[in-house]
Amino acid sequence: MGSYPHILWVLVLSARLEAKTNEPLFVDPFDQGAGASVLTRATQNGIAAANPALLADGDKLLRWLGSRLTLYPGSLGARENASSPEISDSAPDPASDPSGFLDFFTAEPLHVGGALAASIVTGKLAVLAFANAHADIKATSRQSGDEGQLGVAIPRLAFRKEIYAGSLVATAAKLSPWLAIGATGKYLIADDRLSTIDGSDVQGLERLQESIEELYQFDSGNSITGLDFGSLIFLPAALIDWRLAATVSNVLVSEQSDKVEARSSRYANLGLGVTIHRDKSAIHLSLDYRDLANVFEQGLGKRIYCGARITIGNSFGVAIGMHHGAPSYGIEVDLAVIKLGLSTYTREYGRQVGDDPRKIYALSMAGGSYF
Repeated sequence: MGSYPHILWVLVLSARLEAKTNEPLFVDPFDQGAGASVLTRATQNGIAAANPALLADGDKLLRWLGSRLTLYPGSLGARENASSPEISDSAPDPASDPSGFLDFFTAEPLHVGGALAASIVTGKLAVLAFANAHADIKATSRQSGDEGQLGVAIPRLAFRKEIYAGSLVATAAKLSPWLAIGATGKYLIADDRLSTIDGSDVQGLERLQESIEELYQFDSGNSITGLDFGSLIFLPAALIDWRLAATVSNVLVSEQSDKVEARSSRYANLGLGVTIHRDKSAIHLSLDYRDLANVFEQGLGKRIYCGARITIGNSFGVAIGMHHGAPSYGIEVDLAVIKLGLSTYTREYGRQVGDDPRKIYALSMAGGSYF
């Protein structure tokens, strides 16, 4: 298991964020376009990580069998956070214009990545195996000299990598026509590191080389084995269905380590969904309120996820939502043999919306079958 994420990291750079997050371990790119609001509605291969009780909402014996590859070809920080309001599209020459070069580099944090997932989903059981890896490079600067005095801008580089890989097994049972409960068992290995290099550090070059080398190393010694619980109340009608979901993550956890400690924190979530449907087409509106007790001490904008999905049979879907305080969009087309998707959304590294955002683009391709 340890070598597999290492191979994925070397071949396909991938992305996920800091460990202190209330997001699910895995979110399908189309659902990400809907603001990652997945407690009352999730794409088939994301059910196990979203809310296991969703398995009971359906009457098909075998619902999905397939895999999905997602690439994050590059993402940029918001230009309004840059130190210079006007920055050209090409980097200035660092020798002739060091100040302009620094402004250009600090304006554009780079976040690249990819993910691979395979799953089988039935009416009572879902099995998901996945691997995510993320690399983020951000440059900032500080002023040298005493406070209040004009000094020289000294650059700082922050290298962050985060790799998650694991498997989830979910099951569900219907207790009544309107109530279902479910549980997800999970095994997760993680490696997330953050290295900061100051331009005034005489050993900066050596540390820079070490940081780059660490990007290609995977430490599989950090693992979590845990159990999540979920519930779903659904009130169906002729044209409109109502759903209310509640989940608790990390009810039981073992094998904790310092690098994945935040991933083992227990927290609860609530979700509300409305589905307007006719024949095989539907509009699903969803709102998730994650981390009710604010265990991760994050702003409200990072705890509320909302979105809308419009689906026409199994052939075409459009998603729009709000993720980390910014609009998100997604589209997916089913070409019978493969599914192609494109999504864009904003991820926030800071505790509050707007502290340290990244605009992320995701290209996905899935192969499999609905039944």
